[in-house]
Amino acid sequence: MRGRGGRATRGLSVLASGCMALGVVLGVATAGPCHAAAGPRRVAVLVGNNQGGRAHPALRYAEDDVARVARVLSELGGFADADVHVLTGRPLVAVRAVLAGVRRLIATTRAQGNRTVVLFYFSGHSDGDALELGNDLWAFSDLRTALKDLAPDIRIVIVDSCQSGALLAVKGGTPGPAFDIRFTDDLATSGEAVLTSSAAHERALESREIHASFFSHHFVSGLRGAADSSGDGRVTLGEAYRYAFVNTLLATSNTLSGPQHPAYDFRLSGQGELVLTEVVAHGAILSLPRGFDRILIADERRRFLLAELTTSSSNRIALPAGRYAVQARLADASYETVVTLAEGEQRNLGSQDLRPAARATSVIKGGDADLNAMVVPEGQAAASPHLVIGVSGALTGGAADALPLLPGLQLSLATTRTAGFALQLDLASGHATGFRESAAYLGLGAFVARERGRWRGTAGWRVSGGGVVQSLDDHGPTHWTLAAGTGPWLAGSLALTPRLALVLNAALEVRIMRRDLQPVAPWPLLSLGAALRL
Repeated sequence: MRGRGGRATRGLSVLASGCMALGVVLGVATAGPCHAAAGPRRVAVLVGNNQGGRAHPALRYAEDDVARVARVLSELGGFADADVHVLTGRPLVAVRAVLAGVRRLIATTRAQGNRTVVLFYFSGHSDGDALELGNDLWAFSDLRTALKDLAPDIRIVIVDSCQSGALLAVKGGTPGPAFDIRFTDDLATSGEAVLTSSAAHERALESREIHASFFSHHFVSGLRGAADSSGDGRVTLGEAYRYAFVNTLLATSNTLSGPQHPAYDFRLSGQGELVLTEVVAHGAILSLPRGFDRILIADERRRFLLAELTTSSSNRIALPAGRYAVQARLADASYETVVTLAEGEQRNLGSQDLRPAARATSVIKGGDADLNAMVVPEGQAAASPHLVIGVSGALTGGAADALPLLPGLQLSLATTRTAGFALQLDLASGHATGFRESAAYLGLGAFVARERGRWRGTAGWRVSGGGVVQSLDDHGPTHWTLAAGTGPWLAGSLALTPRLALVLNAALEVRIMRRDLQPVAPWPLLSLGAALRL
Protein backbone atom coordinates (compact mmCIF):
# COMPACT_ATOMS: atom_id res chain seq x y z
CA MET A 1 0.00 0.00 0.00
CA ARG A 2 0.99 3.63 -0.22
CA GLY A 3 1.12 6.08 2.67
CA ARG A 4 2.09 9.64 3.36
CA GLY A 5 5.71 8.64 3.63
CA GLY A 6 5.81 6.78 0.33
CA ARG A 7 5.81 3.08 -0.63
CA ALA A 8 6.19 0.37 1.99
CA THR A 9 9.31 -1.78 1.86
CA ARG A 10 8.58 -5.21 0.44
CA GLY A 11 9.30 -8.55 1.96
CA LEU A 12 8.57 -7.76 5.64
CA SER A 13 7.58 -10.80 7.58
CA VAL A 14 4.16 -10.67 9.22
CA LEU A 15 4.62 -13.73 11.40
CA ALA A 16 4.43 -13.54 15.20
CA SER A 17 4.18 -16.70 17.25
CA GLY A 18 5.52 -18.81 20.04
CA CYS A 19 7.16 -18.27 23.36
CA MET A 20 10.62 -17.63 21.92
CA ALA A 21 9.27 -14.86 19.71
CA LEU A 22 8.38 -12.86 22.82
CA GLY A 23 11.24 -13.90 25.04
CA VAL A 24 14.38 -13.07 23.14
CA VAL A 25 13.45 -9.81 21.48
CA LEU A 26 16.21 -7.33 22.27
CA GLY A 27 16.80 -9.42 25.37
CA VAL A 28 13.59 -8.27 27.08
CA ALA A 29 12.51 -11.50 28.75
CA THR A 30 8.95 -12.49 29.48
CA ALA A 31 7.77 -13.75 32.83
CA GLY A 32 6.83 -17.33 33.63
CA PRO A 33 7.61 -20.30 31.41
CA CYS A 34 8.46 -18.17 28.41
CA HIS A 35 11.50 -16.66 30.13
CA ALA A 36 14.57 -16.79 27.89
CA ALA A 37 17.89 -17.74 29.41
CA ALA A 38 19.83 -15.12 27.52
CA GLY A 39 19.14 -12.56 24.84
CA PRO A 40 21.38 -10.72 22.43
CA ARG A 41 23.78 -8.06 23.75
CA ARG A 42 22.07 -4.70 23.38
CA VAL A 43 24.16 -1.60 22.77
CA ALA A 44 22.92 1.97 22.27
CA VAL A 45 24.87 4.89 20.82
CA LEU A 46 22.92 8.10 21.46
CA VAL A 47 24.18 11.32 19.91
CA GLY A 48 22.74 14.80 20.45
CA ASN A 49 24.06 18.21 19.48
CA ASN A 50 22.28 21.55 19.87
CA GLN A 51 24.83 23.23 17.60
CA GLY A 52 24.92 23.02 13.82
CA GLY A 53 26.65 24.88 11.03
CA ARG A 54 26.70 28.64 10.93
CA ALA A 55 23.55 28.69 8.80
CA HIS A 56 21.49 27.26 11.66
CA PRO A 57 20.57 28.74 15.03
CA ALA A 58 21.27 26.63 18.08
CA LEU A 59 18.63 24.09 19.03
CA ARG A 60 17.23 24.06 22.54
CA TYR A 61 16.37 20.46 23.27
CA ALA A 62 18.33 18.06 21.03
CA GLU A 63 20.67 17.11 23.85
CA ASP A 64 17.74 16.78 26.24
CA ASP A 65 16.15 14.35 23.77
CA VAL A 66 19.17 12.09 24.16
CA ALA A 67 18.82 12.06 27.94
CA ARG A 68 15.19 10.98 27.64
CA VAL A 69 15.97 8.17 25.22
CA ALA A 70 18.86 6.94 27.39
CA ARG A 71 16.66 6.93 30.46
CA VAL A 72 13.83 4.90 28.94
CA LEU A 73 16.21 2.34 27.37
CA SER A 74 17.94 1.78 30.70
CA GLU A 75 14.72 1.64 32.72
CA LEU A 76 12.49 -0.39 30.41
CA GLY A 77 14.48 -1.58 27.41
CA GLY A 78 16.88 -4.03 29.04
CA PHE A 79 19.97 -2.04 28.01
CA ALA A 80 22.72 -2.24 30.62
CA ASP A 81 23.96 1.19 31.73
CA ALA A 82 27.49 0.35 30.54
CA ASP A 83 26.13 -0.36 27.05
CA VAL A 84 24.29 2.96 26.70
CA HIS A 85 26.77 5.46 25.23
CA VAL A 86 25.57 9.08 25.48
CA LEU A 87 27.40 11.74 23.46
CA THR A 88 26.00 15.27 23.76
CA GLY A 89 27.71 18.28 22.25
CA ARG A 90 30.65 16.13 21.14
CA PRO A 91 32.55 16.40 17.83
CA LEU A 92 32.43 13.74 15.14
CA VAL A 93 35.82 12.33 16.12
CA ALA A 94 34.44 11.44 19.57
CA VAL A 95 31.45 9.67 18.02
CA ARG A 96 33.73 7.68 15.71
CA ALA A 97 35.87 6.65 18.69
CA VAL A 98 32.82 5.28 20.52
CA LEU A 99 31.71 3.41 17.39
CA ALA A 100 35.18 1.86 17.12
CA GLY A 101 34.83 0.59 20.67
CA VAL A 102 31.37 -0.79 19.91
CA ARG A 103 32.75 -2.55 16.83
CA ARG A 104 35.38 -4.30 18.95
CA LEU A 105 32.74 -5.26 21.52
CA ILE A 106 30.54 -6.76 18.81
CA ALA A 107 33.44 -8.75 17.39
CA THR A 108 34.22 -10.15 20.84
CA THR A 109 30.58 -10.97 21.49
CA ARG A 110 30.24 -12.69 18.12
CA ALA A 111 33.38 -14.75 18.82
CA GLN A 112 31.68 -15.96 22.01
CA GLY A 113 28.73 -17.17 19.97
CA ASN A 114 26.32 -14.43 21.06
CA ARG A 115 24.23 -12.08 18.98
CA THR A 116 24.16 -8.28 19.16
CA VAL A 117 21.66 -5.49 18.60
CA VAL A 118 22.78 -1.88 18.09
CA LEU A 119 20.44 1.08 18.44
CA PHE A 120 21.81 4.35 17.05
CA TYR A 121 19.92 7.55 17.79
CA PHE A 122 20.66 11.13 16.70
CA SER A 123 18.95 14.41 17.54
CA GLY A 124 20.28 17.63 16.05
CA HIS A 125 20.69 19.59 12.84
CA SER A 126 20.80 18.19 9.33
CA ASP A 127 21.01 19.83 5.91
CA GLY A 128 19.44 16.88 4.06
CA ASP A 129 22.82 15.45 3.05
CA ALA A 130 24.64 15.15 6.36
CA LEU A 131 24.18 15.26 10.12
CA GLU A 132 25.67 18.34 11.75
CA LEU A 133 27.67 17.99 14.96
CA GLY A 134 28.71 21.54 15.62
CA ASN A 135 30.85 22.45 12.61
CA ASP A 136 31.42 18.77 11.71
CA LEU A 137 29.39 17.25 8.89
CA TRP A 138 28.65 13.52 8.85
CA ALA A 139 27.39 12.56 5.40
CA PHE A 140 24.41 10.24 5.36
CA SER A 141 26.30 7.77 3.19
CA ASP A 142 29.22 7.73 5.66
CA LEU A 143 26.79 7.26 8.55
CA ARG A 144 25.17 4.24 6.90
CA THR A 145 28.59 2.77 6.13
CA ALA A 146 29.88 3.32 9.67
CA LEU A 147 26.84 1.63 11.21
CA LYS A 148 26.97 -1.26 8.74
CA ASP A 149 30.67 -1.80 9.55
CA LEU A 150 29.73 -2.42 13.17
CA ALA A 151 28.34 -5.73 11.86
CA PRO A 152 25.69 -6.34 14.54
CA ASP A 153 22.94 -8.81 13.85
CA ILE A 154 20.33 -6.06 14.03
CA ARG A 155 20.73 -2.31 13.53
CA ILE A 156 18.07 0.16 14.61
CA VAL A 157 18.74 3.69 13.36
CA ILE A 158 16.62 6.62 14.56
CA VAL A 159 17.38 10.12 13.28
CA ASP A 160 15.46 13.17 14.52
CA SER A 161 16.52 16.14 12.43
CA CYS A 162 15.34 18.37 9.63
CA GLN A 163 15.19 16.61 6.25
CA SER A 164 16.16 13.35 7.91
CA GLY A 165 13.96 11.43 5.47
CA ALA A 166 16.69 11.94 2.87
CA LEU A 167 18.67 9.32 4.79
CA LEU A 168 16.25 6.68 3.51
CA ALA A 169 17.27 7.36 -0.08
CA VAL A 170 20.86 6.36 0.65
CA LYS A 171 21.56 2.78 -0.46
CA GLY A 172 18.20 2.61 -2.22
CA GLY A 173 15.93 2.83 0.80
CA THR A 174 12.33 3.98 0.38
CA PRO A 175 10.17 5.60 3.04
CA GLY A 176 7.20 3.64 4.33
CA PRO A 177 3.74 4.58 5.53
CA ALA A 178 2.41 4.97 9.02
CA PHE A 179 0.29 1.85 9.27
CA ASP A 180 0.11 -1.85 8.44
CA ILE A 181 3.71 -2.51 9.45
CA ARG A 182 4.94 -5.35 11.55
CA PHE A 183 8.52 -6.46 11.52
CA THR A 184 10.03 -9.24 13.48
CA ASP A 185 13.04 -10.54 15.35
CA ASP A 186 14.21 -13.69 17.04
CA LEU A 187 17.53 -15.49 17.27
CA ALA A 188 17.52 -15.91 13.48
CA THR A 189 16.65 -12.33 12.64
CA SER A 190 19.07 -9.91 11.02
CA GLY A 191 18.94 -6.65 9.15
CA GLU A 192 18.30 -2.96 9.65
CA ALA A 193 15.41 -0.70 10.63
CA VAL A 194 15.69 3.04 9.96
CA LEU A 195 13.25 5.59 11.40
CA THR A 196 13.38 9.29 10.60
CA SER A 197 11.45 12.14 12.19
CA SER A 198 10.66 14.01 8.97
CA ALA A 199 10.41 13.61 5.21
CA ALA A 200 13.31 14.47 2.91
CA HIS A 201 12.32 18.12 2.47
CA GLU A 202 10.62 18.88 5.80
CA ARG A 203 11.71 20.72 8.90
CA ALA A 204 11.65 18.87 12.19
CA LEU A 205 10.06 20.76 15.07
CA GLU A 206 10.80 21.12 18.75
CA SER A 207 8.57 22.63 21.42
CA ARG A 208 9.09 25.02 24.31
CA GLU A 209 6.08 23.49 26.00
CA ILE A 210 7.41 19.93 26.14
CA HIS A 211 11.13 20.87 26.10
CA ALA A 212 11.79 18.31 23.38
CA SER A 213 11.41 17.65 19.70
CA PHE A 214 7.93 16.43 18.84
CA PHE A 215 9.05 13.14 17.30
CA SER A 216 11.45 12.10 20.05
CA HIS A 217 8.95 13.17 22.70
CA HIS A 218 6.19 11.00 21.28
CA PHE A 219 8.57 8.13 20.55
CA VAL A 220 9.75 8.07 24.17
CA SER A 221 6.17 8.43 25.43
CA GLY A 222 5.29 5.44 23.29
CA LEU A 223 8.15 3.40 24.76
CA ARG A 224 6.89 4.18 28.28
CA GLY A 225 3.59 2.51 27.43
CA ALA A 226 1.52 5.02 25.48
CA ALA A 227 2.11 2.98 22.28
CA ASP A 228 1.08 -0.34 23.83
CA SER A 229 -1.99 -0.75 21.62
CA SER A 230 -2.17 -4.50 22.28
CA GLY A 231 -2.27 -3.99 26.05
CA ASP A 232 0.21 -6.81 26.66
CA GLY A 233 2.67 -4.63 28.58
CA ARG A 234 5.26 -4.67 25.79
CA VAL A 235 5.96 -1.97 23.21
CA THR A 236 7.25 -3.18 19.84
CA LEU A 237 9.20 -0.98 17.48
CA GLY A 238 6.24 -1.14 15.13
CA GLU A 239 3.89 0.14 17.84
CA ALA A 240 6.34 2.86 18.85
CA TYR A 241 6.77 4.04 15.25
CA ARG A 242 3.04 4.10 14.53
CA TYR A 243 2.40 6.04 17.73
CA ALA A 244 5.17 8.57 17.05
CA PHE A 245 4.00 9.00 13.45
CA VAL A 246 0.38 9.73 14.32
CA ASN A 247 1.08 12.08 17.21
CA THR A 248 3.94 13.95 15.54
CA LEU A 249 1.73 14.54 12.52
CA LEU A 250 -1.17 15.75 14.68
CA ALA A 251 1.01 17.96 16.86
CA THR A 252 2.63 19.71 13.88
CA SER A 253 -0.29 19.78 11.43
CA ASN A 254 -1.21 23.40 12.18
CA THR A 255 2.25 24.89 12.66
CA LEU A 256 3.61 27.53 10.30
CA SER A 257 6.17 25.06 8.95
CA GLY A 258 3.45 22.62 8.01
CA PRO A 259 2.95 19.01 9.12
CA GLN A 260 5.94 16.79 9.86
CA HIS A 261 5.83 13.23 8.47
CA PRO A 262 8.07 10.61 10.12
CA ALA A 263 9.15 7.80 7.82
CA TYR A 264 10.79 4.36 7.97
CA ASP A 265 12.65 1.73 5.99
CA PHE A 266 12.66 -1.76 7.53
CA ARG A 267 14.80 -4.54 6.09
CA LEU A 268 14.54 -7.32 8.62
CA SER A 269 13.74 -11.00 8.39
CA GLY A 270 12.74 -13.49 11.04
CA GLN A 271 9.87 -14.37 13.32
CA GLY A 272 8.46 -12.81 16.50
CA GLU A 273 7.68 -9.32 17.72
CA LEU A 274 10.54 -6.84 17.92
CA VAL A 275 9.93 -5.57 21.47
CA LEU A 276 11.78 -2.44 22.55
CA THR A 277 10.46 -1.97 26.08
CA GLU A 278 8.55 -3.94 28.66
CA VAL A 279 6.23 -1.61 30.55
CA VAL A 280 5.81 -3.81 33.63
CA ALA A 281 9.51 -4.60 34.03
CA HIS A 282 10.51 -2.05 36.69
CA GLY A 283 9.40 0.96 38.69
CA ALA A 284 5.71 1.83 38.97
CA ILE A 285 2.67 1.85 36.69
CA LEU A 286 0.38 4.87 36.50
CA SER A 287 -3.04 4.35 34.89
CA LEU A 288 -4.61 7.59 33.72
CA PRO A 289 -8.19 8.62 32.94
CA ARG A 290 -9.51 8.60 29.39
CA GLY A 291 -11.49 11.36 27.73
CA PHE A 292 -8.77 14.05 27.70
CA ASP A 293 -7.04 15.38 24.58
CA ARG A 294 -3.59 15.22 26.18
CA ILE A 295 -2.05 14.21 29.49
CA LEU A 296 1.51 15.34 30.33
CA ILE A 297 3.59 13.69 33.06
CA ALA A 298 6.64 15.44 34.47
CA ASP A 299 9.09 14.95 37.30
CA GLU A 300 7.51 17.19 39.95
CA ARG A 301 10.77 18.46 41.43
CA ARG A 302 12.71 19.18 38.23
CA ARG A 303 9.71 19.63 35.90
CA PHE A 304 11.43 17.20 33.51
CA LEU A 305 8.75 15.92 31.11
CA LEU A 306 8.76 12.14 30.87
CA ALA A 307 5.74 11.23 28.79
CA GLU A 308 2.51 12.34 27.13
CA LEU A 309 -0.72 10.51 26.46
CA THR A 310 -3.11 11.44 23.65
CA THR A 311 -6.44 10.12 22.43
CA SER A 312 -4.58 7.34 20.56
CA SER A 313 -2.61 6.21 23.62
CA SER A 314 -2.78 3.31 25.95
CA ASN A 315 -3.71 4.67 29.38
CA ARG A 316 -0.77 3.04 31.22
CA ILE A 317 2.64 4.65 31.66
CA ALA A 318 5.71 3.06 33.26
CA LEU A 319 7.65 5.41 35.55
CA PRO A 320 10.42 5.06 38.09
CA ALA A 321 9.40 5.57 41.70
CA GLY A 322 9.08 9.27 42.48
CA ARG A 323 6.81 12.30 42.64
CA TYR A 324 5.15 13.47 39.42
CA ALA A 325 3.12 16.42 38.19
CA VAL A 326 0.25 15.34 35.91
CA GLN A 327 -1.46 17.83 33.63
CA ALA A 328 -4.50 16.94 31.51
CA ARG A 329 -6.02 19.03 28.73
CA LEU A 330 -9.48 19.03 27.20
CA ALA A 331 -10.22 21.62 24.51
CA ASP A 332 -9.07 24.95 26.05
CA ALA A 333 -9.28 23.71 29.63
CA SER A 334 -6.38 22.37 31.68
CA TYR A 335 -6.30 20.27 34.86
CA GLU A 336 -3.50 19.00 37.06
CA THR A 337 -2.47 17.09 40.14
CA VAL A 338 0.63 15.65 41.82
CA VAL A 339 1.12 11.93 42.54
CA THR A 340 3.80 10.04 44.45
CA LEU A 341 4.61 6.52 43.21
CA ALA A 342 6.47 3.86 45.15
CA GLU A 343 8.59 1.12 43.60
CA GLY A 344 6.31 -1.58 42.21
CA GLU A 345 3.15 0.44 42.85
CA GLN A 346 0.25 0.40 40.41
CA ARG A 347 -1.85 3.55 40.78
CA ASN A 348 -5.16 4.39 39.12
CA LEU A 349 -5.71 8.13 38.68
CA GLY A 350 -9.29 9.27 38.04
CA SER A 351 -10.59 12.44 36.43
CA GLN A 352 -11.97 13.47 39.83
CA ASP A 353 -8.37 13.67 41.10
CA LEU A 354 -7.53 16.49 38.66
CA ARG A 355 -8.24 20.15 39.38
CA PRO A 356 -8.25 23.23 37.11
CA ALA A 357 -4.87 24.65 36.05
CA ALA A 358 -3.20 26.94 33.48
CA ARG A 359 -1.33 26.13 30.21
CA ALA A 360 1.95 26.66 28.12
CA THR A 361 3.75 27.36 24.56
CA SER A 362 6.25 26.07 21.75
CA VAL A 363 9.16 26.49 18.99
CA ILE A 364 10.70 25.29 15.57
CA LYS A 365 13.56 22.77 15.43
CA GLY A 366 16.26 24.11 13.17
CA GLY A 367 14.07 26.97 12.03
CA ASP A 368 15.12 30.54 11.39
CA ALA A 369 15.19 32.86 14.40
CA ASP A 370 12.23 34.94 13.21
CA LEU A 371 10.03 31.83 13.07
CA ASN A 372 10.98 30.38 16.43
CA ALA A 373 8.42 32.33 18.42
CA MET A 374 5.63 31.81 15.89
CA VAL A 375 5.07 28.06 15.98
CA VAL A 376 2.28 26.86 18.25
CA PRO A 377 1.70 23.13 18.85
CA GLU A 378 -1.53 21.49 17.74
CA GLY A 379 -2.73 24.80 16.31
CA GLN A 380 -3.49 26.30 19.70
CA ALA A 381 -2.46 29.74 20.88
CA ALA A 382 -0.20 30.21 23.86
CA ALA A 383 -2.36 29.81 26.94
CA SER A 384 -3.12 32.60 29.37
CA PRO A 385 -4.27 32.05 32.95
CA HIS A 386 -7.98 31.58 33.50
CA LEU A 387 -10.09 34.13 35.36
CA VAL A 388 -11.96 32.93 38.45
CA ILE A 389 -15.10 34.71 39.68
CA GLY A 390 -16.23 34.01 43.23
CA VAL A 391 -19.54 34.68 44.99
CA SER A 392 -19.72 34.04 48.74
CA GLY A 393 -21.81 34.69 51.76
CA ALA A 394 -19.72 36.61 54.28
CA LEU A 395 -19.42 37.81 57.86
CA THR A 396 -17.35 40.94 58.46
CA GLY A 397 -16.57 43.02 61.51
CA GLY A 398 -18.83 45.98 62.35
CA ALA A 399 -17.86 49.42 63.60
CA ALA A 400 -20.47 49.56 66.37
CA ASP A 401 -20.04 47.55 69.56
CA ALA A 402 -23.63 46.39 69.21
CA LEU A 403 -22.81 44.84 65.80
CA PRO A 404 -19.58 42.86 66.13
CA LEU A 405 -20.35 40.98 62.88
CA LEU A 406 -22.26 42.08 59.81
CA PRO A 407 -23.72 39.51 57.37
CA GLY A 408 -23.07 40.24 53.74
CA LEU A 409 -21.81 39.25 50.34
CA GLN A 410 -18.32 38.97 48.88
CA LEU A 411 -17.51 39.14 45.17
CA SER A 412 -13.99 38.23 44.06
CA LEU A 413 -11.93 38.16 40.89
CA ALA A 414 -8.64 36.24 40.64
CA THR A 415 -6.64 34.06 38.25
CA THR A 416 -5.43 30.46 38.23
CA ARG A 417 -1.80 31.55 38.53
CA THR A 418 0.29 30.25 41.40
CA ALA A 419 1.08 33.88 42.31
CA GLY A 420 -0.63 37.15 41.49
CA PHE A 421 -3.32 39.57 42.61
CA ALA A 422 -6.99 39.25 43.53
CA LEU A 423 -9.79 41.83 43.81
CA GLN A 424 -12.50 41.49 46.46
CA LEU A 425 -15.66 43.56 46.95
CA ASP A 426 -17.26 43.14 50.38
CA LEU A 427 -20.82 44.36 51.01
CA ALA A 428 -22.39 43.98 54.46
CA SER A 429 -25.34 45.30 56.45
CA GLY A 430 -26.78 44.59 59.91
CA HIS A 431 -29.39 45.91 62.32
CA ALA A 432 -29.22 46.56 66.08
CA THR A 433 -31.61 48.29 68.43
CA GLY A 434 -32.21 51.78 67.12
CA PHE A 435 -29.95 51.79 64.07
CA ARG A 436 -28.66 50.01 60.97
CA GLU A 437 -25.02 49.79 59.91
CA SER A 438 -23.89 49.13 56.32
CA ALA A 439 -20.36 48.80 54.96
CA ALA A 440 -18.62 48.43 51.59
CA TYR A 441 -14.94 47.67 51.06
CA LEU A 442 -12.85 47.08 47.95
CA GLY A 443 -9.73 45.01 48.62
CA LEU A 444 -6.66 44.21 46.55
CA GLY A 445 -4.56 41.25 47.67
CA ALA A 446 -1.26 39.81 46.52
CA PHE A 447 -1.11 36.03 46.88
CA VAL A 448 0.81 32.82 46.35
CA ALA A 449 -1.01 29.53 45.83
CA ARG A 450 -0.17 25.85 46.11
CA GLU A 451 -2.24 22.99 44.75
CA ARG A 452 -2.53 19.33 45.56
CA GLY A 453 -5.08 17.17 43.84
CA ARG A 454 -8.40 19.02 43.88
CA TRP A 455 -7.28 21.28 46.73
CA ARG A 456 -5.84 24.77 46.30
CA GLY A 457 -4.48 26.82 49.18
CA THR A 458 -3.84 30.56 48.93
CA ALA A 459 -2.04 32.94 51.27
CA GLY A 460 -1.52 36.65 50.81
CA TRP A 461 -1.69 40.20 52.11
CA ARG A 462 -4.64 42.50 51.46
CA VAL A 463 -5.13 46.27 51.39
CA SER A 464 -8.71 47.53 51.45
CA GLY A 465 -10.58 50.79 51.42
CA GLY A 466 -14.23 51.75 51.78
CA GLY A 467 -16.75 53.25 54.14
CA VAL A 468 -19.31 52.60 56.89
CA VAL A 469 -22.78 54.21 57.17
CA GLN A 470 -24.96 54.18 60.30
CA SER A 471 -28.64 55.20 60.01
CA LEU A 472 -30.93 55.77 63.00
CA ASP A 473 -34.36 54.12 62.94
CA ASP A 474 -36.23 57.32 63.87
CA HIS A 475 -34.96 59.09 60.75
CA GLY A 476 -32.37 60.95 62.71
CA PRO A 477 -29.01 61.98 61.27
CA THR A 478 -26.93 59.51 59.22
CA HIS A 479 -23.30 59.11 60.22
CA TRP A 480 -20.61 57.82 57.91
CA THR A 481 -16.86 57.34 57.93
CA LEU A 482 -14.15 56.38 55.48
CA ALA A 483 -12.04 53.39 56.42
CA ALA A 484 -8.83 51.76 55.24
CA GLY A 485 -7.32 48.49 56.33
CA THR A 486 -4.53 46.00 55.74
CA GLY A 487 -3.71 42.50 56.91
CA PRO A 488 -3.19 38.84 55.96
CA TRP A 489 -5.75 36.67 54.20
CA LEU A 490 -6.03 32.96 53.58
CA ALA A 491 -8.21 30.94 51.24
CA GLY A 492 -8.82 27.31 50.54
CA SER A 493 -10.78 25.79 47.67
CA LEU A 494 -11.99 22.33 46.72
CA ALA A 495 -12.68 21.65 43.03
CA LEU A 496 -16.14 20.10 42.68
CA THR A 497 -16.02 20.02 38.86
CA PRO A 498 -13.37 21.21 36.36
CA ARG A 499 -14.96 24.70 36.48
CA LEU A 500 -16.68 24.95 39.87
CA ALA A 501 -15.04 25.03 43.30
CA LEU A 502 -16.09 25.50 46.92
CA VAL A 503 -14.12 28.40 48.46
CA LEU A 504 -13.48 29.48 52.05
CA ASN A 505 -11.83 32.89 52.66
CA ALA A 506 -10.58 34.41 55.90
CA ALA A 507 -8.91 37.77 56.55
CA LEU A 508 -7.84 39.70 59.63
CA GLU A 509 -7.17 43.41 59.15
CA VAL A 510 -6.21 46.46 61.14
CA ARG A 511 -8.49 49.31 60.02
CA ILE A 512 -8.44 53.07 60.56
CA MET A 513 -11.67 55.11 60.60
CA ARG A 514 -11.98 58.75 59.50
CA ARG A 515 -13.91 59.89 62.56
CA ASP A 516 -11.24 59.22 65.19
CA LEU A 517 -8.24 58.03 63.15
CA GLN A 518 -7.70 55.24 65.65
CA PRO A 519 -6.81 51.74 64.52
CA VAL A 520 -9.41 49.09 65.20
CA ALA A 521 -8.05 45.57 65.56
CA PRO A 522 -8.77 42.86 64.84
CA TRP A 523 -11.27 43.31 62.03
CA PRO A 524 -12.29 39.81 60.89
CA LEU A 525 -13.72 38.73 57.55
CA LEU A 526 -14.97 35.23 56.84
CA SER A 527 -16.69 34.08 53.66
CA LEU A 528 -17.91 30.78 52.22
CA GLY A 529 -19.13 30.37 48.68
CA ALA A 530 -18.42 29.15 45.17
CA ALA A 531 -15.92 30.12 42.47
CA LEU A 532 -16.42 29.69 38.73
CA ARG A 533 -13.43 29.40 36.37
CA LEU A 534 -14.02 31.15 33.03
